[in-house]
Amino acid sequence: MMNTSPELKDGSSQLQAKGFSLPEVTMAVGIASMAIVLLLGLVPSGLSSIRDASNTLGETRIFQQIVGEIQGANWGDSVGATGGFSNLNQYNDVRRFFDDQGTPLLDSDGRSLRLGYVARIRINPSGIPVSVPGGAPAPNMAAVTIDVAAVGDPDFPFNLGTLFKSHTVLLTRQF
Repeated sequence: MMNTSPELKDGSSQLQAKGFSLPEVTMAVGIASMAIVLLLGLVPSGLSSIRDASNTLGETRIFQQIVGEIQGANWGDSVGATGGFSNLNQYNDVRRFFDDQGTPLLDSDGRSLRLGYVARIRINPSGIPVSVPGGAPAPNMAAVTIDVAAVGDPDFPFNLGTLFKSHTVLLTRQF
């Protein structure tokens, strides 16, 4: 019968163990668990960044929809006391409701389970007619301020300045 065990220098045979020792395995598991803990620590900041980017995209979509609607509307011919056109009064101090993707909701009171954003529209919020540089009146322009809050409350109080974003744009009447 043939001996397949390797022989030592002294001529005796001994089985050599193959694999890792307990200290080596312990160190490898420790290093791997530290890496996993560090990666899990990055998850909340990544989720926050994704949420912020989604809110910015939704708010931008809402802003563009409202601006496009107002700019394409019939403003009327007469200039009102606050410098705004009479037909734009239908947009002044109006709330609009949107889902989490920035798509308008059709219910007028915003009491939807899908409510994600509330927008408030203000035409010439300062009450001062728009003028061009040099002080000349600009009768075919209107200042539009759109406040957008990423909340599910249709009665959101827009007097809390830190919880919503406000965008102001000067629009010209389309002839």
